[in-house]
Amino acid sequence: VAVPLWSAGEVVGVLAATAGKPDRFTSYHEDLASLLANCAVPPIEKARLARLAVTDAQTMVFNHAYLIVGLRAEMAAARRRAATLSVLLMDLDAFGRVNDRHGHAAGDRVLRAFADLIRQNTRDEDVVVRRGGDEFVVIMPGASKRTAQLAAERMRAALAATSIELPSHAEVSVTVSIGAACWDGSESPEELERRAQDAMQAAKLHGRNRVSFDDNDHMRRTSTSTPQDNVIDIRDDGADAKPNN
Repeated sequence: VAVPLWSAGEVVGVLAATAGKPDRFTSYHEDLASLLANCAVPPIEKARLARLAVTDAQTMVFNHAYLIVGLRAEMAAARRRAATLSVLLMDLDAFGRVNDRHGHAAGDRVLRAFADLIRQNTRDEDVVVRRGGDEFVVIMPGASKRTAQLAAERMRAALAATSIELPSHAEVSVTVSIGAACWDGSESPEELERRAQDAMQAAKLHGRNRVSFDDNDHMRRTSTSTPQDNVIDIRDDGADAKPNN
């Protein structure tokens, strides 16, 4: 027996039951299934609305409201498991020029394409968040420094090699600056986010289209230096990328 789950005039799921032998279900069982289906809809709808509240409607990843909540939850899990946790903070280079030259519909297309690229290059357990504007965060449970570096460089290279078709059928290429940081096991979500932000800003200052890693141990040894001085550039080719014009 199968009963659709209806909510606001739409089917949101199906309640199904099977029996080991044919013709085992009676009208009583069908009525019972309908009753259970009606009881199942409210919690499903509540969960759907809760997810929508923390989902970015444009890119369908988590929105900024979920960032600190998600970081706090992953930190608690990492603490229980004695596991590592890394964060990537990504900012598109010269994104405003896309809006200025091609319009906001084109900018929206670029953001969706970038969000899709992030999803394609992250693990199932990673959490993707749109921080705001053209900034995205990836929370990486269990990821070591090296794992985070490789993932960030993979996404940077993939975006740089991608042409994005706009609604006008024109194509644009964009690049991204990425800051990476590993949780030290004691800092707050806001502190970890800030270190990733510092690393991303350093990537911008060093020429854009690159990945920079915030080395927290080094920061503690040289606490009087600027955040940018504590950032390790991991660009593989070692060449200075030119800022986008």
